[in-house]
Parts: sequence; structure tokens; C-alpha cells
Amino acid sequence: MKKSLILASCAISILFALPSYALAPPPSELIEQTTTSKCIRITSSFLANQPSGSGTGSKGPAIEIENNCLEQFDISNIETSPIAADLKVAAPPYGVLIKTKDRKYYSVVYSPTGNKCTYPIDTSNTTQLCSNLIVSPEESLTIPMYWGSSFVIDGSLGKASFSTEGAIINPNNPTQAIPVELNKANSGDPEAAYRLATLYLKYGPTYNAQEAIHWLAIAIDKGNIYAKTTLAGIYFGDVPAHPSNPSVDYKMAAQLYLEIRKERLSRKPIQGPGLQTPYVKNYLSDCHLGYLFNEGKGVPKDPIEAANLWGIKPSEFTPLLQAAERGEAEAQLKLGKRFRDNCKKDAQSESHKWLEKAAQQGITDAKYMLGEDLRNDKSNLERQRAIGYLRAAANEGHPWAQQILASHFDPSEILGNKREILPNQTEAEANEEGYFWALISQRQNDPESMVRLYVPIEPYEKILSKEKIDLIKARASGWQPKPSRIPANKHHRD
Repeated sequence: MKKSLILASCAISILFALPSYALAPPPSELIEQTTTSKCIRITSSFLANQPSGSGTGSKGPAIEIENNCLEQFDISNIETSPIAADLKVAAPPYGVLIKTKDRKYYSVVYSPTGNKCTYPIDTSNTTQLCSNLIVSPEESLTIPMYWGSSFVIDGSLGKASFSTEGAIINPNNPTQAIPVELNKANSGDPEAAYRLATLYLKYGPTYNAQEAIHWLAIAIDKGNIYAKTTLAGIYFGDVPAHPSNPSVDYKMAAQLYLEIRKERLSRKPIQGPGLQTPYVKNYLSDCHLGYLFNEGKGVPKDPIEAANLWGIKPSEFTPLLQAAERGEAEAQLKLGKRFRDNCKKDAQSESHKWLEKAAQQGITDAKYMLGEDLRNDKSNLERQRAIGYLRAAANEGHPWAQQILASHFDPSEILGNKREILPNQTEAEANEEGYFWALISQRQNDPESMVRLYVPIEPYEKILSKEKIDLIKARASGWQPKPSRIPANKHHRD
């Protein structure tokens, strides 16, 4: 193996294959150090079904060699080795895939101990091993490999000798990608410094928040626009607790978020016919900064500035807050809903405070919003409170609360909802309550909804007796909602 294959230095050229989610194979990155001919193109690839004898299974990464030269490319030697000691590497024989210039495919099994084959290969003989590979002009050849493999390929191009060496990695695997990105970051690449930092933040043996902070600071100095937000998130606590994670530093987080906001607001607004820059709100950094102002963490406590960052201008917030503090239920609902809509997580304490007050005054929408927010809480007590709020809203005719209750007790869990029976409730009672709300929800017509959600009727009818079904249907047919402070056609979905 050639010693020059150490992954460092300036001769590295990068070719990315960035797939779209769920529609393409996993990503791969080819690090190609030396290629003695510019008309031979080597890229990363991925085989959905590798030829037999590939040594890497039915799917996996590969390198593709494309011959754009006038002469044929004769490959006489292929060597592979892992780029790190704990990585494995495919060994010959390799099941190689050749694409002809008329876009037809055939496979060849390459082995250093095989015979010297004549091309084009007789594809009827699938058992022969070839110690040589030939890529004619306008043809390409795909060689399967493991991620984390370095390679050396030797041969001849016409009368001239040819050699290429490089490695193929999974850029989302820190063990493979950190050595590569580290070399590029040390060479002054700010984007590599940022990618290196995000790799250090991935959980696993390479997790190192201190190294992430170091490289984010370098990326910020070199102008990377994402690094400051990521660094602020670390100090804010967005990175979950880990032995090597630094303590949360709200003062540092606030300082960085203030800088981010100032930089964003200083940008020139978009001008043109029908175009204008809207009031800036709802950025994640603004939501976090609003939380810090509201709680007085890292900055002086300032509820008005917090509301401003959460999307309610001071000129609107002050009279709305005064009305809510006077006990006006509609103002309490509006204030809670605005906080909830703009920055649901960071403004949750303020949002729930005002929604609780509105719910206590009988506002149905407030009950629904509280139930919707709390039903996935980690606390059993809060989830029980959520069902109480949803029951109250459903009984007052809120269609979305009724649908949620029907799905919550659904025994089939067909929508992925985790069925949870309350501590003071039997399984039979849960089935009966869920079926009742499924019937009510089925007959409701939400005027504000463009689609009808799935209502689980059949799962309940499969497990309930005919007698129970008839009794619940009779009860549902005579059901009328309790009086509500907001008419049914005004209910909010969320």
C-alpha cells in the first residue's frame, strides 16, 4: 500500500453525493488525492444490489471510475485498507459492475489470483475470475467498498502508466469523517471547521463539546453564518447533558443571540413590487432570547422585550397585557395563543399561565390548547390533566378535542398514537369513552377544516359487544354540547 495515502493536505479534492431524505441511498464522500490523468473521473457511488462476490453484502458504497479518454484504461492492481484501525475493509474478490457506452451493464469478478481475461467478457461464463479490468472509452466501472476504506488503483492508459489513490467515507459517521474534516479545518476551511464541530456534537465515542466550541469559534471568525447559532445553542442548553458537555452559560448565550439578531436586522430589506420585509419574528434564536429576557437569565428581566422577541410588538403587547391582567378572558386567550403560536416551547410558561386563566373563565379554546400541549408531557400527572382539559373542551363541542380523545383511546393505535388508559379507568371504560367520542367526532363538521381526520370507529366495534355499541350509539345520538363562551364555528384547531 502506498504510504502517501495519509489523509492530509492540499491536494485533496472533494466530491459530495448528498441524497434527498428517504429517496436516495446514504451519503458518501470521496477523498481523491492523486489522479495522473484528468480524463479519468472517479466519484463516489452507491450500489443498491451489488454483484455476487463483492464481499460487502447486497447494498453499500462504491467508487465509480469513468473513462472520458480516447484510450482504454487497463487496471492491473487494486489495493484497499481501512483509514482507521477499528474499521473493516472489503477484500477481493470484488464483484465489479461495468457500464458500456450504450448504457448496458455486466458484472466481472476481480481477483489478483484470477486469469487475465479478454474483453469484452463472455457474460455466459459467470464463474471466471479476472486479474485485470478494462474500461473502454465512454465506459464506467463501479467497485464496491466499505465506508472508511482507502484505495490504490494502478494500471495503464494507452502507453502511459496510471495511478490513483484516495478514500471513501460516510460524512455522517464521526469516526470516519472527523480525521478528514480535521485536515481540511486545519488548512483554513471555515465550512470544514463548522462540519467538524457538528460531528463532535454527535453522541458516541467521539462526542466532545469542548472541541465543538473550539472549532465553532474558528468558523465564526472566518465568517460561517451558522456557527454562531450553533454555539449559542450549546450555551443555551440545546445540546443535551453529557459528561463532556460544558455547563449552560446563559450570559454567553444571550450575548451571541443578541449579536445574531443585530446582524439579521441590519440586513437591507427586500424591495420591489409587492415585496416587503415583514416584522421579524419567530426565529429560533429570537425565541430563545425571549426566554432569557422573560426569565432574567443572562440579561435583565424584561417581559416587554421577551414579548417583542416572541412576535408581539410593544405597542400591541402593553394594552393586551393590561386587559388580561384586568381579567378579560378574551385578552387572556389571545395573549396565551399568540405566545403559543410564535414560540411554543420557549414561551410555554407564559402561554400556559394565560391559557389557564382563560380556561378557568370557561373559554373552550383555552382548555383545548392546554390539553393538546400537555398530552405528550413526560409527567403522568400532566398527561392526566391534559385529558381533563380535552374532556372539558370536547363536552363543550370542540371538534378537535373530540377527535383527539377518540384517537387517544384507540385500541388499534393505527395512527401511531400510544394508547394510554388513565389510572382511575378500566380498559373497558377507556374503550367505551373512546368509542363515544369517535361517534361524536364522526358527525361533527368543523367549518374551519379543509380535511376530515381519521376517526377510529371500526377498532372499537371489533372489541365492544353489540349491546354496548347500541347503548353508546343511543347516548351519542342524544348528546348536546354544554354551553361555551365561544360559538362552535369559532373554535381554533391549535
